[in-house]
Amino acid sequence: MDRAPDEDTAGLAARVASAFGPAAACLVHYGSHVHGAEPAPESAQDFFVIVEAYAPAYRALALEGALHRPAWLAAGLNRILPPNVIGIRAGTGLAKCAVLRWRDLESGCSARPRDHFVRARLFQQVEITWARDAAARARAATAIAAARAGTFRWIRPFLPAVFGAGGYAETLLQVSFAAEIRPEDESRPARLAAAQGGTLLPVYGALLDDLAARGVLAREGAEYREP
Repeated sequence: MDRAPDEDTAGLAARVASAFGPAAACLVHYGSHVHGAEPAPESAQDFFVIVEAYAPAYRALALEGALHRPAWLAAGLNRILPPNVIGIRAGTGLAKCAVLRWRDLESGCSARPRDHFVRARLFQQVEITWARDAAARARAATAIAAARAGTFRWIRPFLPAVFGAGGYAETLLQVSFAAEIRPEDESRPARLAAAQGGTLLPVYGALLDDLAARGVLAREGAEYREP
């Protein structure tokens, strides 16, 4: 989570945070530009933009000329069905921003979210690219960790009889992709799992070790199964 972004991404994140004004708390960078799984050069950079409250965030965005609808309407829609996903062009960069207040981020990362949009992205490799302060960074990191720790609850029925950390991560991606309308071929989850192996294998290896230590899973060498 704490890997330093490249200079262009850091600059884009700072400009997006500025556009949302004092309500901006944290930006979490996710998607193909983070894990390097075949990003198109012209594609937007994906961010979760975490704000303290929707109304002041959208008022600030409107003042910047970056919002093409009434601020009250954008804030109302974001409360009803979070997140809003909007495009913001800053200089030569394009940011695709999924806007969430803290309450909605933490709900989306909890054991019982309304849907899997948030956690399906945060269980993957991400970067906390910008934070207002250390407290905001720590709060975002805690939510991301909760999303990852909770993956076993929703992926358990879909796991193969015997699996390792790599198979666990790939199953997560397969189930996530199956539940969304995406223009992707069937090999995409395996390619994503391979591209993110440096992050996903240690994270989910540790999770599976913990589950085995508590008797939830049985360990057989480097693999696991239901006891």
